[in-house]
Amino acid sequence: MATQIINIQKNFFFWEGMESFNGFNQKLNDDENPVPHGRGMSALIKYLTNRDPLKIAFIGKFIKNNKAPGTLVKDFVESIDLPSNDWWPGYLKELVNNELFELPDDYFISRAHAEWDINSAEDISKILTHTYQDLSAKMFKINLNYPDLEDTQNLKFKMIGPENDKDLSLILFSINNNKPQYIETTKLAEYEIINPKSYFSNGTGEFLAVLVNSNLTQDDYLGQSEITLEISVSQKVKTILDYKNCFFSSSLMGRYENKWADGSLHYWDEPFGIGSFNFIPGEFTGNEFVGSLTFSGYLNVATAITELTITAVISENKDEIISFEFTKVTNFNNESNEIRTEKVIGANIPLYPDRDDLFRINGLDVCNDEIKYFYEDIFYSQDGGENYVKIIEVGCTDESKLELFFAE
Repeated sequence: MATQIINIQKNFFFWEGMESFNGFNQKLNDDENPVPHGRGMSALIKYLTNRDPLKIAFIGKFIKNNKAPGTLVKDFVESIDLPSNDWWPGYLKELVNNELFELPDDYFISRAHAEWDINSAEDISKILTHTYQDLSAKMFKINLNYPDLEDTQNLKFKMIGPENDKDLSLILFSINNNKPQYIETTKLAEYEIINPKSYFSNGTGEFLAVLVNSNLTQDDYLGQSEITLEISVSQKVKTILDYKNCFFSSSLMGRYENKWADGSLHYWDEPFGIGSFNFIPGEFTGNEFVGSLTFSGYLNVATAITELTITAVISENKDEIISFEFTKVTNFNNESNEIRTEKVIGANIPLYPDRDDLFRINGLDVCNDEIKYFYEDIFYSQDGGENYVKIIEVGCTDESKLELFFAE
């Protein structure tokens, strides 16, 4: 018999399970039956008699405090003797989370008052304004159908209500396999779900937001308030991986070897630099930047054509260039058929302090064993003899430096 009564109670509650969202109290016409609303609110009795410090003693306290049938609703709330913005959202959290009655997993999800589909990068905000009765709530479902969100983008919520958003709460759930999974209850007017994209790994692309109005604007709890929930996707925060240009430069000392057409060799030492002298356009694929640039007029030689290429791999933490290769080839297109090739290959260039776009080493570190420099300028004399200038040895001073600088 007891099991049968419980099953009957569950069956009744299935039909009236949304009564709490309409409001704690209901104004009924003379010909309306108050029983369905009472059955729908029965879950609140279960919640209150299960929680501290009320427990089952709450029933006795309410019976003692009830002065007359006309004051039953007011006496009930006053018997709780807790702030309404404590017990009312606490009750609704347990109700939607299926902690009070065993309902189908999607019972409340399928009864959301409104939905917002995020299908593309253009779906950035939704404004939901409704009239809320005292001690009521509304549910909103967010369908995140756009997996290309960045890790830095958040799902933002803002509640706007009377008296500086007084006594509003937001209960947030993720939805997994059509079942709500509790995230957080907040009384802050503004709140963010950090990196909602991360929920995709758990099979979650949907969220349920329950905006709870715990305001008591009238003694009969039938007062009305206009309340707005703004939901938005925060703007993408640009990181270095979004940058489309790279500038490379190095400066150090070199020992030059010059071969003349007669075969004689000549040597000297002087500062030199290998660099792009221009931003090289490109883009990141994952953590690897690949860029190239062709331009004319290098060293004011009108016929010169220069080709620049660069690849650079950045660490996962974006605090180091793991490896890079810069190449610069200039064909001067002159009578000497002069072609100059410059190349630098290296690794482990740290991020410069207090920057997120500049990687640099200075001084003697520019000549460490992990960095190789190549410079060769080949040209031919009128009799066809090959001449060249190349660097056969490098050296560093306190003034030496090497850097890669990325920009939008």
